[in-house]
Amino acid sequence: MHRPQHDFVVDVYSHYFKVLPVSARSRQIIVEYLRTLVEMKLTKSRGKWSMQPDCTYAAKDFLRGRYHLHINVYDEFMLFLEERGIQTQDISVTEHGVHQGVAIELAVVDKYKPYENQLPIIQHCLTIGKQSAVTSQPGSGKTAMFCFVAEEKKVRFAVKSQGGYASRWEDAFVDYYGWEKGGRDYVLACGAKALRKLVKEVREGKRDDLKAVYISNGAIRDFIKDSGTPKHDTECGGMLNPEELYEVLGIGLVGVDEAHKEIHANVIADLYTNVACRICLTATLLARDDFTARVYETVSYTHLRAHETAANLV
Repeated sequence: MHRPQHDFVVDVYSHYFKVLPVSARSRQIIVEYLRTLVEMKLTKSRGKWSMQPDCTYAAKDFLRGRYHLHINVYDEFMLFLEERGIQTQDISVTEHGVHQGVAIELAVVDKYKPYENQLPIIQHCLTIGKQSAVTSQPGSGKTAMFCFVAEEKKVRFAVKSQGGYASRWEDAFVDYYGWEKGGRDYVLACGAKALRKLVKEVREGKRDDLKAVYISNGAIRDFIKDSGTPKHDTECGGMLNPEELYEVLGIGLVGVDEAHKEIHANVIADLYTNVACRICLTATLLARDDFTARVYETVSYTHLRAHETAANLV
């Protein structure tokens, strides 16, 4: 039997990488690795308590047979392969570029200026690269700092969070940028249908004035789940892979508010995120167990976090 040229084909994007196991041994190895990404939960069944699988911090494209893994486990995954006898020549790796986002005119209104202790954090977010996290305590102004970062980057941006935060971010857009409430500068996409409608409008050239999008976790989740269905493609104005969402929308910056909440949803969203910069905003990254600690490190490496004071900036 002819042996495949490579055991693994790997495609690397900004916040995730895709793995195609080609050989029989590679398929066994990927399943072994995926088991380390399964969260177990104490579950009662038939009067007995036991630890059962709850969710997996990975995704699979069943049509193409590729597994999506978070970019922050890339080194760990490669070491895992090496420990099982997979050599560099057994892996085909392709790195893909990223869309930088549509340039926009953006300025914070004059009455708002960053505080002195916020300046190092803003600078951290502007210089660290594709991903960072602001982990300052409640009341430190994480929303304001993100708005200042967006002002400096001047690209169309998105803010993503759990449901119920849309009005808070709408108020922030209106307050910090002076936009008209309900105007055309921003869109609140609190469901997949609204997100698909926006995609279609952008594709048709009807939203060149768009500057910001608020997207709920539920909208992203259902957008991914519905991809490939006739309804999804029709409402998007044509076929659209969820990995292409931010490029089609012209998004160059994504903020993830309350990143520690609905952490599984945030990881899964990252597995389809190819964007120039993603910033997590959270005051709470205290893990209750080793698995949760690993997940927090996956979403945001400790060395990517910007804390409240310059002394704690790492």
